Amino acid sequence: MTAQVGKTMRLKRVIDGTGVSVICALDHGMTSPAFLEPLADIHVRTSEAVAGGANVIMMSKGMIRVAAPAFSPTTSLALLLSASADPGGERPQIVQIAEVEEALRAGADAVVLFTALGGETEAGMVKILSAVGRECAVLGMPFIAEAEFPTTYASVEDLKQQYGFEYLRRNVRLCAELGADIVKTNWPGDRESFAKLVEATNGIPVVLAGGSRLEDVELLARMEQAMSVGAIGCSVGRNIFMHPSPEAITRALSRVIRERWSAEKAHAALLEETGSRGVNEVEVRETDEPKLDPAGAVLNVEACGICGTDARTFFNGDPGAPAPWVLGHEPVGTLEDVGPDADLPPGISKGDRVFLGSILTCGECRWCVDGFQNLCEHHLLYGYDPFPGAYSEHAAVPPIAMKNLIKLPPELPSDLATVADPFACALNGIEALDIRLGDTVVIVGSGPIGCWQAVMARDRGASRVYLTDVSAERLEIALRAVGHSVDHAFVAGEDNGVSEVMSLTGGTGPDRISVAAPSKEAQAAALIMAAKRARIVYFAGLPKHDPVSHLDMNQLHYKELAILGAYGATNRQYRITMGYLDRRQEELGRVVTHRFPLEGIAEAFETIRTGSGLKMVIVP
Repeated sequence: MTAQVGKTMRLKRVIDGTGVSVICALDHGMTSPAFLEPLADIHVRTSEAVAGGANVIMMSKGMIRVAAPAFSPTTSLALLLSASADPGGERPQIVQIAEVEEALRAGADAVVLFTALGGETEAGMVKILSAVGRECAVLGMPFIAEAEFPTTYASVEDLKQQYGFEYLRRNVRLCAELGADIVKTNWPGDRESFAKLVEATNGIPVVLAGGSRLEDVELLARMEQAMSVGAIGCSVGRNIFMHPSPEAITRALSRVIRERWSAEKAHAALLEETGSRGVNEVEVRETDEPKLDPAGAVLNVEACGICGTDARTFFNGDPGAPAPWVLGHEPVGTLEDVGPDADLPPGISKGDRVFLGSILTCGECRWCVDGFQNLCEHHLLYGYDPFPGAYSEHAAVPPIAMKNLIKLPPELPSDLATVADPFACALNGIEALDIRLGDTVVIVGSGPIGCWQAVMARDRGASRVYLTDVSAERLEIALRAVGHSVDHAFVAGEDNGVSEVMSLTGGTGPDRISVAAPSKEAQAAALIMAAKRARIVYFAGLPKHDPVSHLDMNQLHYKELAILGAYGATNRQYRITMGYLDRRQEELGRVVTHRFPLEGIAEAFETIRTGSGLKMVIVP
């Protein structure tokens, strides 16, 4: 009786008077494979989260001694009972390092245990989970079970692909069965799947884990969707304490959770509060010239393209581009200075005109060694943290990027050379498509990628090339650039172009389809319109907060279709691209529809927003 009253009283503080819980997890010193610098001052991080509206702070028994003064009278402590051994491994081992009784002595209102299933350690994990649930029932302590993927230091998309949705659902249910009072779990990819996780607890409250760093708008969108299907709040760590303004992002989450603001409204308020530049705002100003790294170089920038990734970051923000930040990852210029320890590629020297490939790779993993540098297990992107980009008169070339330098043909204009990055990516998609002589090809999406793929499809022997888009204006611009390579172009109707394609192909469908548009509808339509034994390449990715498409797998099965993805480009494809651009300058250069000085970069982004051009290039 007494224990149950104790648990009830403590839960009233963990789940506040509005029926929700905003938990800030500051316990990553126990779980992270590397030290996370913002946690160096745990007192300040706690103060920021509390000021932003967190009513629960999750941390270890060691750090609470330092952070306790930052707690308000209504802030609850959730004490972590577990740590991760070998946290950098594929499946870290969970070790219990504290007892429920210690949490009582520390004044905690809840205890937390990370739960990882599968592998040789599962039986021991279940025993620990069961013992903690039993002890919490005896001592009247609320139990928060973290029913998550075995490691939380990777993207949800990668983890879901590796372990599957059913791993999460089983974990959630097991935690509820063994005595959890609140279950914390990962975002499974979409609203409907999260609803199934909530349903699996059979009424035990569920909070959404923040996971790896996300764009603010994506984090808030996930939270809004989770709340709409029954979550009672969040448990967020890195997306709070690694944020440029931890208090402000906590407040934004609190507004979505407590006040049921939309993610869009909360994000707008966040931007207003932080005075964020870099999200729909741009500023051109004088800065110090980049310092020369002894193993790097400095580029005198002649031109830098605007990629779709740059545009998405400008419009929506990105955790890899903390404002104020210099974007730009398609630079061309002259090697103005080279460090004494720099390792330049063969044939390149100081003073040469070069292109810098954006995907920064380790050169050592299996994929790099096999020639698939675009799939490097440790890849980074130039123009994103920690490497500022090239919308500037001068740009630093970090040591990791030196091997990405490619010497330009003497007659290749700098503005056209900037498209080497997206053109090489388009080539990767075309190679995956494996066009044969006489094939009928449909390109869905008439942006720069779709335009170049239309040209390459014709070069590879396609008998018919059809180009489609949802925008008549964009399609018209595309045809002015590459119409000579296209047999027919049309605006997709309500059926996303299926009836038009079937009519054009006499009912048989195309042999090859490239979906070069980030559209679920286009992905689904491609399966329906495809000919038997056709090959489909999904070139464009979907938004990270909403990546799941509902596809008719019977089309795949009964028509023996092949569906492939294509991402980035390899070193070989970059080399091929440079020759391709040099030989076909006039033809391929038509896709570069706008050139802007550095001072006109805001206008360049606005041109992208309105869809009134194809490829934009900044010429400092």
